[in-house]
Amino acid sequence: MYGFSDSGTAPANSPVMNDPPKLGRVAIYQTDAQGRCVYVNSALCELFGLTEKDALGLGWLDRIHPEDRDRVSAARQYATSPIPVFHIEYRIQQQGRTRWVAAFSTALMEGATFKGRVGTITDITEAKSHYPDEDSGSG
Repeated sequence: MYGFSDSGTAPANSPVMNDPPKLGRVAIYQTDAQGRCVYVNSALCELFGLTEKDALGLGWLDRIHPEDRDRVSAARQYATSPIPVFHIEYRIQQQGRTRWVAAFSTALMEGATFKGRVGTITDITEAKSHYPDEDSGSG
C-alpha cells in the first residue's frame, strides 16, 4: 500500500518516486474574456506538444481531434460567458498519439464584469480505457 508521510513525501518504493516528472503535473491555463489563452504552464505545453507561444491565443485548438473540433468549438460559447464552472472532455492529437483530456475552469470576475477563465486540463486517457461508454461532457 502506498501513502504519503506526514511530511508530504512519498515512500521510495511508490510509483510517485519512479516517475516524478509526470505524476502530479497539472496543466493550467488562463483565458481572456474572448476565450484566447493568455497564460499556459509547461505541463499544458507538454501535454499538447506545443511551445508556449504556439499554445497561446487559439493555437491549442490545432491539437483537438478532428472528430471533436465542432463540438469543442460549439461549447466554447459557454467558456466565453460568466457561467461559474465550465467542463468539457475531448481528444487531442500530438506526435501520432490520441489522448483524452478533461478541462475544468472557473470564471474570473471583476465585480459583475467577466474577465476570462482560469482552469486545468487533465489527461484522462487511462480512465476512458476503463470506462469507455461514459458521457464525454459538453459544458
